[in-house]
This record gives sequence, structure tokens and C-alpha cells, in this order.
Amino acid sequence: MLTRKWTYKLIAALLAGRLFLSIVNICVDPYDVFGSNILTNSHATNERYVKIKHLLKNRHKYDSYIFGSSKANVLSPEMINKYLPDTHYYNLSMKNSSLFDYLLHLNYLIRNGFEVRNVILTIDLSLLSPEYFAAFRGEPLSLTPEHFPHPSVLKQSNISYYMRYLKKLAPKAVLGKIHKNIFMNSPNQLDIEKGVYRWNQQEKEIMVNHEKYILTEDSLHTNKVNRYLKISGESIDAISRFIKLCDTNNINLTIIILPQNYNVMNILAEAEYFSFLINLSKITQYWNFSGYHSLSTENKYFYDYQHFRPLIAEMIFDRIYNKNSTLPMDFGFLINQQTVIPHTIELSYQLRKANVMWK
Repeated sequence: MLTRKWTYKLIAALLAGRLFLSIVNICVDPYDVFGSNILTNSHATNERYVKIKHLLKNRHKYDSYIFGSSKANVLSPEMINKYLPDTHYYNLSMKNSSLFDYLLHLNYLIRNGFEVRNVILTIDLSLLSPEYFAAFRGEPLSLTPEHFPHPSVLKQSNISYYMRYLKKLAPKAVLGKIHKNIFMNSPNQLDIEKGVYRWNQQEKEIMVNHEKYILTEDSLHTNKVNRYLKISGESIDAISRFIKLCDTNNINLTIIILPQNYNVMNILAEAEYFSFLINLSKITQYWNFSGYHSLSTENKYFYDYQHFRPLIAEMIFDRIYNKNSTLPMDFGFLINQQTVIPHTIELSYQLRKANVMWK
């Protein structure tokens, strides 16, 4: 009899715990999937979810899209629209994303009747390693809750999708969002209308004292060359599939290799880097903003070693649309089969120089 009594108490405690966890997850909404909006400052927003949710409600507002990792999240549609006023871009960049993500989401837009006139595919060289490709090749829902695609993208029922979030024990994400809403005056925010990320806290600190900010951002001071980061051979095949999908659907495609802070350039494997640039030129022309140049070697243009500021984002489009004669001459090159060899020779010289400078 006593055993049965304790069994009931244990079951009741487990049910109460599960109910409490669900209430916390709905109220705090650490990944911003329930839309409770009790705590308005986001912390670990699932961008793949909230951006598709927004597009489903506003499918006729946009006709062009930017794809990329979090490195591309400062590429504001306003920067393009001033040159192409008849286009309506949306930034569909996603944290910790891969070329498989971009294929998945572009297919989704096309399959569901979204107008897609133009696409900008941005390439983050730091996310093309064989290990990264292997991690993202499998089931999307094997990723963390911060990165689950929208249920309609996965062709999954809403109930099973949201149950994952109801049952998820995520103390770090919950406490992080609570902390940001109580203690941070200028939290970073996703501008859902444009799809861009506002690095409010970092910009505020940089405006107050940019030298102090740079000194306190440890990732900007690695300074050592250790060329271990390889680029997967699968990357060219994935990009080729993306190009074919655009060609088949009459989508105008622009490919941009994004700028890398010199600390990231210092870890890129030299042979794979040059091989990627040459092989990419064989299937398409593209803009290359990577390499060691007058912007990538200046930490004042970066929030950390992975993310550049909107200042660089504006210069990218100024270069592409040839509207600013004061841009550094070594920033941004249109690469094709005719220009890739002299371009890689110049890059090779830059890498040899860096190998000596930061050995």
C-alpha cells in the first residue's frame, strides 16, 4: 500500500515537473517559437523558424533573398534597394548554417509559390570544412533547437514540432533570455521586417570607445598562423546544385565570398583555399571579398573575428554596384576563369607575407 502511495506521488511529481517545464518554455519562450512576447528581448532566437513565419504572413512584400550564415546578418536590404529600387530583398541568413540549409530553404520558397527574382548567395569560408559538411548533411532536427527549420520547410506537423520545444530542458537559453531582459539596456535584436541583426550592444560600446572594445574582444587577438581549416570538396557540388536550381527557375544569382577577419584567414588551409577559388570560377563568376586586405586586417571593422560591422556590408554593395570611388582598391574582385589565376597569385603573396608576420 505504501509503495503504491509513493508511486502515485512520484507520477504526480513527474507530471507537475513536466507541466512546469512546459509553462516556463511557453512564457520565457527562449527560442521565440511560441510568440508569447512576455520577454521581448531575444536571446537564442531560432531564425530559421521566425523568418519563415514572417515570410508566410508577408509573402507578397519580398521578391529577392539573401542567403548566408550569421556573418551575412548585417547585409541590409536597404543597402541594395538604394541601387536597385525596384527590388524588395529579404535577408534569409541563418546562424550556423550550411549550403544544405540554403538549398533546403530556396527549394521551399520555390515549391510554395514565393516570388523569387533575385538571390544573393553569400559564402562563409569558415563554414565549409569537411567536419561542418558532415554535421549538416543529416537530419535537420538533429541540430540544436536554436537551428530547427520551420515545420512547413520540413513538411512536419506543427504539433510534433512544438512538442520538441515544450519538452526541451534548456536552462542556459532560459536564463540567458531572462538575464538579457532584466540587465541589458541595449540588447542585440533581430529586425524581422528586413531579416537583419542589429548588434546594438557592440555598436554602443564601439561608439563609446572603439579601442577599448577591440582590446577586450579576445577573438580579435589570436594573431597566430595555423592553417588547419580545410574546405570540403563537397562545397563546389553544393554550390553547383544551388546554381542549377536558380537557372532552372530563372532566378538572377549573385555569389559573394564574404570578408574574413585576418584571424580567420590565418587558419585557412592554403591549398584548399586556392583550389576552392579556382574550381568555383569554373562553374560561375563570383565576387571575392576574402583575403588579407586593408579592411580584413583592421579590427575596428569587426565585432569579433567572425562578424563584420555594417560599415563593411555597405562597402560590399558599393563595390558590386560600382558606386563609390573612395573604396580601398584591394577590397572586392569580380572573379571568373580569366581573372582567377592572377587573383590567386596575388592572394598567395598575401598568405606568404601573413605567414611571416604572424608566425
